[in-house]
Amino acid sequence: MASYFLNRPRPLVVGGDGLIGRHVAARYATLGIDAFATTRNRALAGPRRPFVDLSRSSWPDIATHRYTHVLLTAGRTGLNACHADPEGSRLVNVTRTGEFAAMQFAQDNHLLFLSSSQVFDGCRPFPAPNWPPEPVTTYGRQKADAEQILMQRHREIGTGRLTILRLSKVLHPDSGLIRRWYDRLGVGMPVTAVNDMMVSPVDVGTVVDAILLIFQHGMEGIFHLSATEEISYLALAEHIASRLGVSPDMIWPGRDPDLPLLMEKPPVHSVLDSGRLAGAGLTIPTPWQATDKVMAAMQGTR
Repeated sequence: MASYFLNRPRPLVVGGDGLIGRHVAARYATLGIDAFATTRNRALAGPRRPFVDLSRSSWPDIATHRYTHVLLTAGRTGLNACHADPEGSRLVNVTRTGEFAAMQFAQDNHLLFLSSSQVFDGCRPFPAPNWPPEPVTTYGRQKADAEQILMQRHREIGTGRLTILRLSKVLHPDSGLIRRWYDRLGVGMPVTAVNDMMVSPVDVGTVVDAILLIFQHGMEGIFHLSATEEISYLALAEHIASRLGVSPDMIWPGRDPDLPLLMEKPPVHSVLDSGRLAGAGLTIPTPWQATDKVMAAMQGTR
């Protein structure tokens, strides 16, 4: 990390209001690195919080500024949200994302684009970064199309650097489902979890570690990050119950009736081949380690 300081990085976090963006900006602050984090809320905009809304076609708050590293984490997420509004979500996730990336390449910046395991159909576990995308959801197709457009723009412009980081399910202390289970089990209420849907969770702290590692070493290309294996949501709920000292009888198999139905069936497998990042020195967590890290952060917040 020392060389990163010596080069006086000027990072821009696009999506500073979001989960990953907030954590990256906070980590930069602890390292003494002067980062900029965008916001879509004009009331919050200021010198260190430029206003950037990817549903718009121009971004004057950052157009005249120079940055060294740009993390692009903004976008429309959620399977149901993208399925319900395919045109609106595509405008942000594909069209404007490509235009924004072109501006960064023209300024010779290193752009890190956060993508998703949803670019694969999930028929086989552990897809490698060089596997061709085969998305089966609207959100997955948008991410796959954005990747292709970014790579095309990068080739056409010929300057800057491009890195694509595909992520599996990211856990954090405010994760809706995990938070719900944690809070209910903590007061002796049962939870319901499915046994036929797999998850390969990675904690947000590890995601931030990966992002800074990529920027620190100027790593380009496509990288994957998930847990070392995948487990069912039922097994995940049982693990949380065990850590809280709650009887496994409080975990009921089945679909939670309080959760919305998914409009599109997600891929069966979500675990990725994270070998490239492991080879670069990143510690890849097991599903249990990732969950335990998040639960530790939840302590005292119930």
